[in-house]
Amino acid sequence: MFLVNRCIDDSAEVTIDTGPLGEVEVVEALTLAETDPFAVNTVDDPDRVVPHPNSSVAADQGRVTVTLAPVSWTVLVLDSPPGSPAAQL
Repeated sequence: MFLVNRCIDDSAEVTIDTGPLGEVEVVEALTLAETDPFAVNTVDDPDRVVPHPNSSVAADQGRVTVTLAPVSWTVLVLDSPPGSPAAQL
């Protein structure tokens, strides 16, 4: 799942209803963000802006909640146990 926060000043807390999918777990959560929204990678500094783990993510009782930094792109990789409704998709 991909999430974007276009706000320049504020973080955004997002809650995703995963109840219809049954039990889910977060396999990976990565966010691409930088405190300077105009930062770029260059030949001299190719790793200036890179994805980092997003430790704010939590899955509980049919919901996944994550905080998105200002001007950021986040990817969440979710999984479910075999036999759950999500595994049938």
